[in-house]
Amino acid sequence: MRNSKHLVILFVATFFAIITFGQIQTEPCTSDQLMQPENLTAIINDSAVEKPLIINVGPVGSIKGAIKVGPAKEKENFNNLKKLLSKEDKKRTIIIYCGCCPFKVCPNIRPALSY
Repeated sequence: MRNSKHLVILFVATFFAIITFGQIQTEPCTSDQLMQPENLTAIINDSAVEKPLIINVGPVGSIKGAIKVGPAKEKENFNNLKKLLSKEDKKRTIIIYCGCCPFKVCPNIRPALSY
């Protein structure tokens, strides 16, 4: 895991969360890190706000402006995600979302966070 890298996770059907790599936790995010999807919508639609990098790591459709990497549980897609993230500024906000199933059993969020 990398220290000082911030990663924002979005579960399209319900919420997204901000994760700081290096934290020890059993779930990819904690309840105090959750935010409603409408907050992301506001960010996307606000022309005065710097846009985050939005990455789709699931099999579902993309959010406006997202880069589709594909299901992170698949090795090739996971490697593509690592390559994409390795080029990013460590201070940039990154949104990663899947949306394929209930968050607690999502097969794509956890692999994405393992990087």
